[in-house]
Amino acid sequence: MKKILFVFLCLLTVLSVNVFAEEAKDAGAESARVDEKAFQTTEDAVSTATPVAEKAEADGEAAETAAQDKKVQYKICHHFITLNANPYAFQHIGLRNDDTFNSQYGFGVNLGYRYSFGLFNVGVEAGYNNFKYEDFERYHILSFTGMGGISYHFNPKFFLDGDLGCGVDIRFMDGESRANVTTLFRLNAGYWLNDFISLTGGADLKLSWQHHETDDLKSTDLGVYVNVGTKISL
Repeated sequence: MKKILFVFLCLLTVLSVNVFAEEAKDAGAESARVDEKAFQTTEDAVSTATPVAEKAEADGEAAETAAQDKKVQYKICHHFITLNANPYAFQHIGLRNDDTFNSQYGFGVNLGYRYSFGLFNVGVEAGYNNFKYEDFERYHILSFTGMGGISYHFNPKFFLDGDLGCGVDIRFMDGESRANVTTLFRLNAGYWLNDFISLTGGADLKLSWQHHETDDLKSTDLGVYVNVGTKISL
């Protein structure tokens, strides 16, 4: 009886050890699966977060670059002076009696000041032009014009100026002087060499009305002026 009881206890002990071993094995496998799943989740989160972080960084750099470009654009266009030379100019004078006169050659120079706010600018300009007409003395013109327009930057270097002006021409010829109303349209392209100096080039179109005591000698005058020059930021 004691032998049978001893054998039974041994079998029970062996069986208990096997069951415990199997349970420990299953628990270890389940723990490994949980750890693997947690690692995969962490890896996916990192993979997802990395492009987001990279995109945020790229967007931040782009915004900073745009802000710098805008700062440069308006920094160089707040207060400035303009200096334009007219290496060639043409003037057509049409009298009320249907007589017309065309200049053979003309040249001149203009000096102005501009104040810019955003895209827009206002200012004043003074100029001198000299025209040669066949069988006449030279025609000298002093101009004083109020200006307003826009300055559009394609980028911090290249820009386009469009101006409208209205003022007075004082004309001198054959010892006489006369003042008349004049209007102006200017279109210039430019390039900033640095933060202070730019090169410009374009053309002016002027329309003027010349007064005279004799109605038939009153005239409407059209002028075309090629200009090259510079803008200097103050």
